[in-house]
Amino acid sequence: MAPAVKPLALVVTCGCGERGRVLPGASWTCPSCGRSYGTGDVPQEEYAAVVRDVNRTKLRAIFGMALIAAVFVPLGIILGGEVWMTGAVVLAAFYFWYGPRVKRDVRRILRDLPRWEIREQDGPPGE
Repeated sequence: MAPAVKPLALVVTCGCGERGRVLPGASWTCPSCGRSYGTGDVPQEEYAAVVRDVNRTKLRAIFGMALIAAVFVPLGIILGGEVWMTGAVVLAAFYFWYGPRVKRDVRRILRDLPRWEIREQDGPPGE
């Protein structure tokens, strides 16, 4: 069984220029003109690949911090005070060194997203 992943919202741009965020499979109605757009035509395989890439990148950072904690917490319990400070410094160094790298990787993934043309479901009211 595949682990549950947090879905990424899609940005839908209406013909009038209004933008909105919606989860895949849901519909979005433009608050300005009333047009409705469904995201059911988004290819699930492509969308799932993007979600996997983003989550994998974030999990690498979480795993790194957990690994540092797994090493320094037992050492701090066994050896005492100085190890706690060293662990905090190592964790901070990891955060400031690896954090920007994760953000850059996520931005690259999101910048290179495929663009899907979503057709209008219904015309604006009164047409």
